[in-house]
Amino acid sequence: MAIPREFIDDVIARSDLAEVAATYVSLKTRGNEATGLCPFHSERSPSFHISTDKQLYHCFGCGEGGGVVQFIQKIENLGFVDTIEYLAKRLGLAVPYGDDEDREAGLHRKRILALLKDAARFYHSELKLSETGKSYLAKRRIEWSTAVRFGLGFAEGGFRLRDAMRGLGYSEAELDAGGLRTNGRDKFFSRLIFPVIDRKGDVIGFGGRIMGDGQPKYLNSPEIPNIYSKRRALYGINLAKNTKRQNLILCEGNIDVITLHQAGFDNAIASMGTALTSEQCYLLSQYTKELVICYDNDEAGKKATGRALDLLRNSALSVRVVTLEGAKDVDELISNNGARAFERLLEKRSGGTEFRLEQLRGKYDITQNEQKLSFVKDAVQLLASVPGNVEREIYAASAAEYCGIALDGLLGDIAKARKTFARTEKRKTEQELPVYSNRAYSPSEAGIIRICSQSPELLNNSEFSAELSALEFSDDRLRRIFEALREASDTRALQTILDGEAMSLYCEIISKPENLSASRELLRDYLKTLQLDKAGKSGDFSAIMAMRKFDD
Repeated sequence: MAIPREFIDDVIARSDLAEVAATYVSLKTRGNEATGLCPFHSERSPSFHISTDKQLYHCFGCGEGGGVVQFIQKIENLGFVDTIEYLAKRLGLAVPYGDDEDREAGLHRKRILALLKDAARFYHSELKLSETGKSYLAKRRIEWSTAVRFGLGFAEGGFRLRDAMRGLGYSEAELDAGGLRTNGRDKFFSRLIFPVIDRKGDVIGFGGRIMGDGQPKYLNSPEIPNIYSKRRALYGINLAKNTKRQNLILCEGNIDVITLHQAGFDNAIASMGTALTSEQCYLLSQYTKELVICYDNDEAGKKATGRALDLLRNSALSVRVVTLEGAKDVDELISNNGARAFERLLEKRSGGTEFRLEQLRGKYDITQNEQKLSFVKDAVQLLASVPGNVEREIYAASAAEYCGIALDGLLGDIAKARKTFARTEKRKTEQELPVYSNRAYSPSEAGIIRICSQSPELLNNSEFSAELSALEFSDDRLRRIFEALREASDTRALQTILDGEAMSLYCEIISKPENLSASRELLRDYLKTLQLDKAGKSGDFSAIMAMRKFDD
């Protein structure tokens, strides 16, 4: 390993999990436990727990778990070496790399990030010289100062980027690792380039928009392990995170974000050519309490708004929607009517439920009974998904008044639909969450791990050593956890041995209560149960005889 083991152990020991997690999650501490909303899935009730004495976390909702290493790996999308570097920097420590060959692997991420930054500089310098690029900026009413602020560039294509980067000392293998080439040629050609910059200010990828005819209209960087993930990236977050406004505005595309910033709305961001993700929702929640969705005013934009509202239903964010009037998108609205027109629409932003009810009103002609009935059925399903009783009743009253029906009858139908909705949501959540606990494993095997973790002296107890050494686990994750327990000096050291899935399962296992005052007796019972189970499956009754040594 490039980083000395002693340094890694010291960094982990000095990185208090609750302190690190508190920079991402609002925590409440009571005794030896801290709780908060899980940063790894959307929820309204806290299920994320940190054991401050064990320095481990576990989410009882999604099953994620581990120590400070796994927390940073998951939340920052980093590899192990980069995570240790991150934690060391937080502690003000310099990482003492060894002189072995692994040192290059440890510095790979920094090298690719440097390449991406140099590529962004090259593209920007090309834009300065490109009449085609500057003509396109003028056509889209993008001022040069705005282009500089966003680091916009121009890609001619061919081998220009490759040759420039080789001149700076980068290899072709590094160009491939940075997603900058396709079939040996520059990936981007004849396109306006949008550098994707993360919240820390690193260039992590690029988007390219064609400036004339041709397909695809947009071209994005591929995923880059531990650097660029479309699910985690938000265009403009490096600028929007510093806004003085009270919310963030979620747009559909890069041009919309640039147009809004240029018009004074420096709180605009966009997802990276994909539907909004739970990872992006979490990132947004770090910088605002209110999210304003402002997608295009067409059928696709309305459907995308609906999907985003579904995803955000259980988040801690307050969600509002801006409905564009008289324009297909933000760029057209501001170009034709100015910033004040958008400000007025922003002031009239509606809640998610109100937006959806408005969409239903436009869908049906309630002067016809059949269509009125269809409106009511859809409104019932919509309002059944509203979590708050007061909010649900307010919008139910609005819907009842709109179509001229009794509120009590509508509320009754909503109550029935809500029971069905709750069951459906529970099944959906169980399907979408990681399946750590849903994979069957032996309770006795898990019990042995729990006992040995909390009473590690039993691992070397002569009474159990032979049977523990001969254990054959039915689940490979349990085997790896048990072997790690025997190898590790303490539970913190497990973070350097186990992968994320095994650590999550380990945290799930030890989160369950166990009577440690009778740990020897419990371990004996678990071993008996396993031997009996093995004998029953194999028909080998000699295994049953072997249990006699444990009899009282």
